[in-house]
Amino acid sequence: MNQQDLQTSASEKGRFRELGKPLRCVFWLFVALTVLLAIDYLFSLGVGGVSFTELQYYYILIGLLLPWVFLLKPLRKNDTAIPWYDYTAALLASSTSIYFCLHITEIQYGLWSISPPPT
Repeated sequence: MNQQDLQTSASEKGRFRELGKPLRCVFWLFVALTVLLAIDYLFSLGVGGVSFTELQYYYILIGLLLPWVFLLKPLRKNDTAIPWYDYTAALLASSTSIYFCLHITEIQYGLWSISPPPT
């Protein structure tokens, strides 16, 4: 293949990676969970007896969707396989967001909030 064939095949492919079948299934599962979570939150359904605060809802959305930015969008144009650092960044983004979601009460009311100085 010459240089022009490589450029046309790269431009036809698009700017996103092709995911393998297992990752594609996980992606669509996360999208479905995101839609169900949005319906549950917006209509205050409280499915399973659980209702989320606003920040918990946002952290769950970030935890479900942000990792896919690292997995779908390559750092370099010619990267076809997903490198280890993209998996690491996706895992770190998701786990940090889930940690914040689980510890939201301490974050909001605990030591993370700014208190006024004593008078």
